[in-house]
Amino acid sequence: MDSAKPPRVKDQLAELEVKPSKQRGQNFLHREETASRIADFSGVGDQDVVLEIGPGLGMLSRQLSARAKRLIVVEVDRRLADDLEKNIPGISVDDIICQDVRTVELSSIAKARDANKLCVVANAPYSISSEIVAWVIEQREFVSSATLLLQKEFAERAAADPGSKRYGALSVFCGQYTSAELGFVVDGKQFHPPANVDSRLIKLTIREQPRAAVADPITFREVVRTAFSMRRKMLSNSLSSVCGLGESSAAAELLNDVGIDPKRRPETLSIEEFAAISNEVSARKAT
Repeated sequence: MDSAKPPRVKDQLAELEVKPSKQRGQNFLHREETASRIADFSGVGDQDVVLEIGPGLGMLSRQLSARAKRLIVVEVDRRLADDLEKNIPGISVDDIICQDVRTVELSSIAKARDANKLCVVANAPYSISSEIVAWVIEQREFVSSATLLLQKEFAERAAADPGSKRYGALSVFCGQYTSAELGFVVDGKQFHPPANVDSRLIKLTIREQPRAAVADPITFREVVRTAFSMRRKMLSNSLSSVCGLGESSAAAELLNDVGIDPKRRPETLSIEEFAAISNEVSARKAT
């Protein structure tokens, strides 16, 4: 651990009268080498418009700004947002957005900056990791990729394959709309205040088309979430409540009709199989 970095970060925060907030998940990266590696892993280049979530004191921002065509930052803390203009070379005050990222519309940001797609990069607060991933997927029309530093276990769940213990609804949704690549692990001691767990990088590259054809994305989401809400049960039991299927026998009949053994458990199903179930549910709802 580089003992010179935490005091400098502490001094910067003290000068700005910022006390790291647990509620906001504020853990400030204090190793420039790690920030450089994160920027490298993101693959950001001089043709990319980058949107960084939660830049904090700008450690990663400076690395991204040096590589990107343009950098936009979203920082919810006004004191930190006001300080970023003088700490990030070349950034415009118009590209510093003081707002909760979950309320940010990427369509307006992309259009205002003449960008078809944005590269999202974030040292994401653990408490809203799932919301940030959902936010990226929901607005994927305006995203080329999202490089996220997440809690290690969460990142590994997002990239998990069928049959693994970490495979779940998050894995299915990420796999349906993105191609996931896991990166290196970042020790919790590289942050101020130190994080209690390690983090891991993941890069979610948006697919041009969803991996599996789905008639109704809402039904697909409901099927996946319901299946994994009772992951230790057989599919015929866990899916009996979906879209009025009623008894487990009705769910078993549906599963047999799409060629899936009703006794299987959700963690064994591929994304394509979940799509097949969802499409059959949608078809039956329409009749």
